[in-house]
Amino acid sequence: MKKSFVTIFTTLSLFLFLTNFASAQETTIFGIHRNIELKNESQTKEVKIEMNEKECRFNLRINSVVRGGEVTIEIYNPNGKKQGNFSVGCEIQSDHAQETVNGQISKFIDNPELGDWKILIIPKNAEGKVTIEFTQDVIKTSSN
Repeated sequence: MKKSFVTIFTTLSLFLFLTNFASAQETTIFGIHRNIELKNESQTKEVKIEMNEKECRFNLRINSVVRGGEVTIEIYNPNGKKQGNFSVGCEIQSDHAQETVNGQISKFIDNPELGDWKILIIPKNAEGKVTIEFTQDVIKTSSN
């Protein structure tokens, strides 16, 4: 009798546990894609990304293609703390050779800080393009 009770209790607990994981989910994805052309640029540019959902995933990818000069990319959270950076620049400059340098940074954060995230594009005589791809994934379960 005691063994039957333990078996029934274990089976019921397992069923309830699995039912919670099988609950319905709804996913909403918001995305932005920006292309910024640089034509002998040396002026810093700022791009803001607003985070307004508490339970989400922040997905950020920044690509740069530089054909002349250099570009530095910096990412800041809403509190002004630097969250990442990289620099790319051309080293070969001659009449006989053209260099193209690609750089990329990706940032994935679960439940990021709310507010405006900033991306600084800091060019120095830069020729090229910076692409910013951002998605915000919000997943809600039926229990939320």
